[in-house]
Amino acid sequence: MRNEAPEIELDAMDRKILRALQADGRLTNRALAAQISLSPSGTLSRVRRLEEAGIIKGYRAVVDPALGQRRLAIWVNLALASHTQGHLRKFEQMLHNTPEVIHAWKVAGQTDYQIRLMVAAPGDWNEIAERWRDSGLEFRKVETQVELVTVKDGADWSVPDL
Repeated sequence: MRNEAPEIELDAMDRKILRALQADGRLTNRALAAQISLSPSGTLSRVRRLEEAGIIKGYRAVVDPALGQRRLAIWVNLALASHTQGHLRKFEQMLHNTPEVIHAWKVAGQTDYQIRLMVAAPGDWNEIAERWRDSGLEFRKVETQVELVTVKDGADWSVPDL
């Protein structure tokens, strides 16, 4: 999945819509229209345009992972020993096939991937690491941190002004 910016010019009204939906993704079209002072039909066409352009990627409920069995967040910075396309695809497929992995980014720098997992206990991470080591892939570096407290989660990120 690439992080390419969509080809669309955002005006002030589009930004109002995005800010309102970021604050409450469950707003009805009528409530959204009233909040941004635009007709419901105009609001709906703008929201659809933002969705079709990929600016609005979806709507979802954000569930606290601590409510389930997996209460321990583990961050892993990992570097593969080999960077062939086959090795990269194999590792990324392992990430997709590991349900404890909730976020994974391919990054530049000292490591190749930054991964966030949610597990029930430290031993769970150990079992996952052993499965990954047994996959036949070689790792040049694996650094692990345990998340203590979320200081800022990004939910309050707002669309920048023009």
